[in-house]
Amino acid sequence: MNIHKSIGLTVWGLIVIRLGWRLGHPPPPYPWLSSRWQQAAAAVNHIALYACLIVLPLTGYLGSNFSKHGILLYGVVRLPPWGPDDKAWYALFNNAHIATSYLLVVLIAIHIAAAIYHAFRRDGVVGRMWPKIRAP
Repeated sequence: MNIHKSIGLTVWGLIVIRLGWRLGHPPPPYPWLSSRWQQAAAAVNHIALYACLIVLPLTGYLGSNFSKHGILLYGVVRLPPWGPDDKAWYALFNNAHIATSYLLVVLIAIHIAAAIYHAFRRDGVVGRMWPKIRAP
């Protein structure tokens, strides 16, 4: 369980860095072939993905702080719980953690399905996902 918690906290840190980078580097514009509803759906899906990637580790971390176990980060650094050993608070954060994980799986499936759809259509959407390679 502690490796799960360690990876979760690492992912959370990487997502925070990614969000900071994204704020200074907006994505390229959508191809003109994409309809407005597809652009809106993509924006909502991306926002929801980022929200889940922040909420999921955060609820796991908070839940761990309302149990007597705390977190042993990669088997080396002990992060003792700062909250009381409270089953009600632990259950609240644990249930939110589980619900967010299911939502994240659904959002990833939708994202993959949309990418496959656009790959088959060859409408330029998949091309905007890859960095442009400049000729030397």
